[in-house]
Amino acid sequence: MRPPSYVLKNAYGLTLLAGFVILMWATGADAAMPEQVHLATTGESSEMVVQWGTEEDTTVFCDSDNIVEYGTDPDNLNFSESGDDDMYLWTTCTHTTLLSGLDSNTTYYYRVGGEGEWSDIFSFKTLEGNPVSVLIGAIADHGTSSNAQETTSNMVPIDFDLVIHAGDISYANGAGSGNGVGDQSVWDEYQNQIEEIASKSPHMYAPGNHEEDAEP
Repeated sequence: MRPPSYVLKNAYGLTLLAGFVILMWATGADAAMPEQVHLATTGESSEMVVQWGTEEDTTVFCDSDNIVEYGTDPDNLNFSESGDDDMYLWTTCTHTTLLSGLDSNTTYYYRVGGEGEWSDIFSFKTLEGNPVSVLIGAIADHGTSSNAQETTSNMVPIDFDLVIHAGDISYANGAGSGNGVGDQSVWDEYQNQIEEIASKSPHMYAPGNHEEDAEP
């Protein structure tokens, strides 16, 4: 005897649901290694924005956590904040977490990630309450060429209070390829190249013509 059609439909729906749950469980089990760690300022000396990327297996959602553990002792990261993530047309997920209530003129140590995968421990120093002067680094037209890498290496030993990138960031818009289409892999390479600088000093960007002309 043939079962009623609604039984078949319900069984089919349950099969789809079970498959979806299994898929979610499988993808959610693998957190990605944090990379491209960098800082940004809000303009408040008591705040710092921490941002990083993870290479995910999908362009639909981010599996990895948005947690920053931090403190004034690298062996005791006793504070924790959770933030948000964004996924665009690429498989790199961007994580953003705001740290607030920071003391002035204080070195903080931090790591990013979450359950399963954590970054190395980085550090930054907050400004004094009313600084007499600040040390600002300024670069532009900075990509992944050997000359750009040399510039990055020369900046590493300097403890900037702020770094400004005045446009043409990494040339990830397909410059030189002739198609003008964005290339996420170039951006990822560049962000990893400058991580040693950008993870200890706020790194603020301004768009240049390569950003203006690029397609998503």
